[in-house]
Order: sequence, then C-alpha cells, then structure tokens
Amino acid sequence: MRTSMLAAVMITLLSACATDIPDQSDNRPSAVPFGTFEAYVLSPLVVQHMEGDSGDQAAVKRIDGELRSCMTGALSRLKAIGQTDPSHGKTILIEPSIIDLKKVNVSERFWLGPLAGSSAVLLRVKYTDTASSKVIAEPTFYAKANSWGGAFTVGGTDNKMLTRIVNDACGYTSRNF
Repeated sequence: MRTSMLAAVMITLLSACATDIPDQSDNRPSAVPFGTFEAYVLSPLVVQHMEGDSGDQAAVKRIDGELRSCMTGALSRLKAIGQTDPSHGKTILIEPSIIDLKKVNVSERFWLGPLAGSSAVLLRVKYTDTASSKVIAEPTFYAKANSWGGAFTVGGTDNKMLTRIVNDACGYTSRNF
C-alpha cells in the first residue's frame, strides 16, 4: 500500500502539463530577394491563439517590441513607411502573426516548477509584394522551452524562448536580402 502510494506521488510529480503546440516550422527561402524592394510596411503583430493568462499577454508584448526593433535593423536598407503607397516605389508588406502561444510565467515556474508544463510559440511572418499582391514568403518559426529546463532556471528558458523566436524571424529576413 505504502509503495503504491509513493509510486502515485512520484508519477504525479514527474509528469507535467502537456503543451500541445507542435513544431510546424517551414523556412523556405523567399521567392524574391527582399533587397529588390525600396520600402516596407511592418503590420502590427496579430495573435491567432493563446491561453490568455498574464504570462501569454506579457510574452506577446515582448515579442512585438523585440520584433519591431529587430526588423527595423534587418530592413535598414529599405525605407520604413506606415502604409502602402505607390509613390514610395516597390514595397514589401510584412505581416507577423502568432499562430499559437503558451508561456509559463515566473510565478507559475516558482510555485509549480515542471508541473506548469512547457512553454512554446509558433510565429508566422507573411511577406507580400504590394504591387502584385503576391505572397513571396511565409515562413513559420517554432521555439519551445521544456518544463524541466524552465523549472531549473525559474523561467529563464521560458524567457529566452521569446528572444529566440524573434531572432529566428529577423535572421530569416536578413538571409533573404
């Protein structure tokens, strides 16, 4: 009896909440080099799905801020414009969207450790030639922080995941110039 009780407690402690965000990354090169454009429009970050708790909301703000800053640097050879306008020459429209997000916050990590589950994010960035309305690239990026890594770092790997997803998207933009 005592052994089965101990086994039940150990199984409960060693299991973690599952994160059901599968890796769907697809980073094929752009059909047209981004350097052939003269200007760009960076749309606001759109969120298609998230759990909606404070960790997710803070993660969206952080991804949006870091993505805007990083993209501005990656696209520094192009002119940034607020909306598509033919007078600015050949323009590329960049539309980032979070397809799915689960971010465990620090307090959840502190109190629940690995039981809080893994963190994961799936980000898609659509690049469209505004003159032809043709989508020239639509890469999808995936980043995950596992539950035990998050527990040992008290949320450090969960936070690094956000920076990693932004770096992947900006790196893609730079490589396709």
